[in-house]
Amino acid sequence: MTKFENSPMPKLTDLKKKRNQIDAGCAIIEGDRLLRQLIANNVPILDIFCWQEQTHPSWLSDFRPKLISKKKFSALAQTKTPQNYIAIAKRSTAKIGDYQTLLYLDKIADPGNLGTIARTALALGVDGIALSPDSCDAFNPKAIRSSLGAVFSLPIETKNYQWLKEQKAQKILADLCGTSIYRLPPLQKKKILIMGSEASGASKEAKSLAELTITIPLTSKMESLNLAIATGICLSHI
Repeated sequence: MTKFENSPMPKLTDLKKKRNQIDAGCAIIEGDRLLRQLIANNVPILDIFCWQEQTHPSWLSDFRPKLISKKKFSALAQTKTPQNYIAIAKRSTAKIGDYQTLLYLDKIADPGNLGTIARTALALGVDGIALSPDSCDAFNPKAIRSSLGAVFSLPIETKNYQWLKEQKAQKILADLCGTSIYRLPPLQKKKILIMGSEASGASKEAKSLAELTITIPLTSKMESLNLAIATGICLSHI
């Protein structure tokens, strides 16, 4: 596998801007654990930076981290207390292909939720994630961190409601009212789970396309669940 790829990159100081990252097809990776996970998953790493002379760990043996000033390192960092390394990784351009189970996230706004959902989806064998056009960016730094790099390993595309309508798959909507996840009817082999936004649930457009609406029964002591938690529970049942 090629560890480093030659591609036109903006100046290091310009990479802090989201637009420049998108134009260059890259994303900033921060934190040893996250970087190690990406390397293990064969995500293309374009560059790695550190700010002090050190003995690099064995999992970086195929790389040559570049030493930069602490000032530049801190300027590039997304967190207040950066760790040992910052890397530039290539954004995934994988397209949604043949699938058995997909997620359609409708108007999801919190990148932390999106990242946690992506991590869960990858772990449970979901084939890809489709985002409604007004959802947050899958490569937002918070989404990357909370996904533990899963956003680089899953096909994630922005798809509108017309695309969702045209899919020849069973469309299953999670909502506050519907069939209990503990009493689901036999499901089709090919299916799409639709999860709505944190604040208002699924849109009218998404709801109109659902062929089956499911719900997670809750006690009277709690009226709702975090979106990422609810998505994980629903995925485990379908």
